[in-house]
Amino acid sequence: MNQRTERMSAEIQSVLGRILARGEIRDSRVRDAGLVTITSVRVTGDLSEARVAFTVFGADEPALEQVRRGLQAASSYLQGELAKQLRTRKTALLSFEADKALDNAFRVDSLLREAARTAPAVEEARAAGEGGDDQVDASDDATEK
Repeated sequence: MNQRTERMSAEIQSVLGRILARGEIRDSRVRDAGLVTITSVRVTGDLSEARVAFTVFGADEPALEQVRRGLQAASSYLQGELAKQLRTRKTALLSFEADKALDNAFRVDSLLREAARTAPAVEEARAAGEGGDDQVDASDDATEK
């Protein structure tokens, strides 16, 4: 991205974040969802389109889809607000997508924690299994002699 698109992305993200924080969107799919956070905005080079990534902490896939639909339904209102606050000749068309990176990070963290909890038990079992194998090998050696 060049500086112009990066600056526009940051400004759109800031404006949308303020609108959501103030609860200006009346659509119940968005208003009742909890804390909706704009995680990133990617603007095309000609500034005609903006892909807005959002997340809702703790929301499952169906809930995220409902929020996406609510945000998409409110896109004309949001574009109007962007036009007022950014004072650009042309306002980007908005499209919304759920950002699952945070949920994926929590899932990976949970798996790592689980692996760390089970690692000592696995090591104990492995150590116990190795000790048993040594005894079997020793008795096999004694039988062969």
